[in-house]
Amino acid sequence: WWYSEHSDTLSRESLLEKAEKWYNQTRSKKEAALHNLEAKLESFKNADQLKHQGDLILSFGYLIDGNTIEWMEIGNDGEFHHKGFADADKIKLQPLEDDGKKVLRDYISVLNGRDSFLGSVYYLMAENGYEDDLSNAYYGSLATAVLDIMWRASLLDKFFGTGMGARGIREAIIFYDMDRLDAPTIGAFV
Repeated sequence: WWYSEHSDTLSRESLLEKAEKWYNQTRSKKEAALHNLEAKLESFKNADQLKHQGDLILSFGYLIDGNTIEWMEIGNDGEFHHKGFADADKIKLQPLEDDGKKVLRDYISVLNGRDSFLGSVYYLMAENGYEDDLSNAYYGSLATAVLDIMWRASLLDKFFGTGMGARGIREAIIFYDMDRLDAPTIGAFV
């Protein structure tokens, strides 16, 4: 009885029609997604933004003649190419934008959870003959990290115009974090 009432929706032709419709919808969605991915891949191959980010990561700055910072870039030829100079004393800390504050706060939370960060605090305490207590050394290290990141963000903004928002702070964190890998306590567990 039920089959006779629903025979028009359960007929072979009806089921084939529904299956074909479903297949075509699914196929068109997947084809659209594939076309989007291919378009993104193509746009990234020649993207100036990726080159810019690579330049930020591969940028090499060092102090010469006192407080003068020379900005150099590694070219495709593997050589360093001069891009500009800046006086370190004239690069002032800039105020953080709201989204930059959030990125920095999130990073400090991550940094705070790293064994190497607390290890560096103990290292500094030992280097100073245990004259400071743990809380003083800890808060000093944390404040130094924040100031370091803010100064690096200000430096990157001077050379690249990255600002003090989320983008600028992210770039400064990458810059800072790469240097943290050289910390004397990397791999130390407390």
